[in-house]
Amino acid sequence: MSQSAPHPTTERTALTANRARPSVVRDLPTASCGAGFVPTARGVALVLALASSVAAQVTTVVPAAAATTEGVGFDQRPFGLERIRLTQLIPFDRLGIAAGKKVTELAYRRDGTVLATTTLTRPATFAYSIRLGNLDTTVASGVPFDPRNPTGLYLSPGSGTNSLVEYFNAIPNWPSLVTKPSGPADFDLRFKLVAPFVVQGPSGIAIDHYVYGSTNASYNYYVDIDRSSVDHGKATRFGSSCPVDDVDNRAYAIPSNPGGAPVEVSLFGAVPSTLAVLVVGASNTTWATVPLPLRLDGLGLTGCAIHVSQDILLPMYARVTGSARAFLDVPADPTLAGAIVYTQWMTLDARLNPSIPFTFSGGVEIRLGTTIGSVATPFSILYGTRSVARQRYGLVETGIAFVTQFVHD
Repeated sequence: MSQSAPHPTTERTALTANRARPSVVRDLPTASCGAGFVPTARGVALVLALASSVAAQVTTVVPAAAATTEGVGFDQRPFGLERIRLTQLIPFDRLGIAAGKKVTELAYRRDGTVLATTTLTRPATFAYSIRLGNLDTTVASGVPFDPRNPTGLYLSPGSGTNSLVEYFNAIPNWPSLVTKPSGPADFDLRFKLVAPFVVQGPSGIAIDHYVYGSTNASYNYYVDIDRSSVDHGKATRFGSSCPVDDVDNRAYAIPSNPGGAPVEVSLFGAVPSTLAVLVVGASNTTWATVPLPLRLDGLGLTGCAIHVSQDILLPMYARVTGSARAFLDVPADPTLAGAIVYTQWMTLDARLNPSIPFTFSGGVEIRLGTTIGSVATPFSILYGTRSVARQRYGLVETGIAFVTQFVHD
């Protein structure tokens, strides 16, 4: 069944603020009754119909397991980048919304683990587009878009299944995202659709995010994701950072499994635009014959320590935001299942001792998952950043779902 495309208007709009609505009774047709006015029977019927419609709106969180618990992971894509295309493919049996239901709003929440004490913000810059489509893998053209095993081919604009219709196009006033004392954050990042999206399936749906700004800036605007059905391992922070513990040079990681997506190691709170070196080691107890951690206070680096054996050094530059990321590929080798590696960042920073201009993050223990290979799992994404955002094909990641709240009837 085909859908007619809505006609969105590009504008600057607040994602979280409800636009002023006219008073329902005030704007209804009225009839004279003595000195006053009362609604007509038609007006009363309209009020009741509107009230019924509002009351019928419900929310569904996908994946369902993340409705009240934090997802397993965080991601800067797509909302923290200014040049990206990302398509989330959701199989129908994991959507939890019946065919024929009308979706009127999508909402996302910040991750509650990374930068947990920091309010995440970003400026309003460029127009942001969201398109949706129904997937049908029973027809030849639908095979590339199987949510369990996509080829990487992006869906094209259109009005039928296996195509995309635009439901949001605006310059968002991105809300400030905060954590809660307990439990996952609220779904504060909200997108009201310009027309209802009718869920049809039968194989699933696609949510396509796209922005291509004149600049390629990025922001620490991380949202909650879930990586289920696969043992992706675990990342555990340990040790202290310097100059100020857990303020400067904060280290995090997203684990993975052998043959799966790359391990992502992140740094926050570094000196902007400085040299940052990622250290990867096999131990956090010894470095050759030197016991770890090795305190560096005697060198004038008060509060600093080497937490990881310095087996591999990967130099790069921190962004102007003081953040850096590295991706570590893990081959599909069964002997690596459950293996543990340790990471730490050291940055060029003369604040403590100009003669030894380095400061350090704490360490992160990364245990690789036991699943081997990039297995076909229920949720998948296609994505491309920078110039790849404008290509016909994107990179494929299976087993990853952006925690999404759907508002529907």
